[in-house]
Amino acid sequence: MASLSLLSECVIRFASQKSSRQKDLLLQPDSLLVIASEARHDWTHAIQGTKTYLVKVQRSQRTRRISLTFRQVKFGN
Repeated sequence: MASLSLLSECVIRFASQKSSRQKDLLLQPDSLLVIASEARHDWTHAIQGTKTYLVKVQRSQRTRRISLTFRQVKFGN
């Protein structure tokens, strides 16, 4: 899976499906995120529906963001 983030930064949260581990990642504007292997299959990922988010010690206002996401889908077996 590949996702191109445009316009503004945001935080994406990864959560392990095998343990209680979570990891937040800051996506910068015009960045490309590629998720493969363990990160794609053993972790979930989501962008929280909040109006602000905390990055390190700085709180940022969430603004408009566009994301182009490309996934390969397998049909059948």
